[in-house]
Amino acid sequence: MLEPTAMYAVETRRAAPALPWHALRTPVADLAGARARTTGALGKIAAAVLVLTRTEIGEVSEPPAAGRGVSSAVPHKRNPATCAAFLRRAVGSNGQRYYEEADLLRLQQILLMRELGLA
Repeated sequence: MLEPTAMYAVETRRAAPALPWHALRTPVADLAGARARTTGALGKIAAAVLVLTRTEIGEVSEPPAAGRGVSSAVPHKRNPATCAAFLRRAVGSNGQRYYEEADLLRLQQILLMRELGLA
């Protein structure tokens, strides 16, 4: 009888890995980090677009799509549904945003300056 790893490799028509994934976590961590950075970047763009689509600003708008972003109360108004969906994914289930390292350093500088009364 084959081991589960070998059975999976046969079923997926791939070579069995030399090491189990939990022994070599670097590729998994790299993939997770890349996904977090991409999600954070898209969330940052989505947040900017959400601000620019506000009625009082009105600089940009999302392209119309069937069944998306239509306001039930104001028929001529378009809601930024796609940006809101991206932003939901950029904010964790605990309500915390994902930031890149440079953003975190800048935030720390701002908070320190506020604490020292310089900002």
